[in-house]
Amino acid sequence: YLANAFTRSVTMEGRLSLAHAYVAFLKNQSSKQVEGHILLIIRHLLSLLTGGKVFASQADTLTTRVCVVHVLCALAETLGELGLQLAVRELLECHHKAETNDSVVVCIVDVLRTYVSLL
Repeated sequence: YLANAFTRSVTMEGRLSLAHAYVAFLKNQSSKQVEGHILLIIRHLLSLLTGGKVFASQADTLTTRVCVVHVLCALAETLGELGLQLAVRELLECHHKAETNDSVVVCIVDVLRTYVSLL
């Protein structure tokens, strides 16, 4: 449900609220649960950047990217060292696959900078 709302034409405030909902949900999970599903979580969040109506305007693109970066950086707080290593590996793989999507690449680079500084 959250992903559908995120990619529909909602206001900037709506996207920010959804990003906070993602963060609250992930922080309420145990680190073991989050680490066990880290690949799925990362792929899902990055897929929000390639949703249909997200790119209706440049402001929508920027807002969505900032929200996804925020959620992924907040996710780092729940991960241990092994989880961070898995996340970095998955982000590098996604970066290689998404070379043609500038928004995804910028997001991944921002998040990688945060994750690597925590290792």
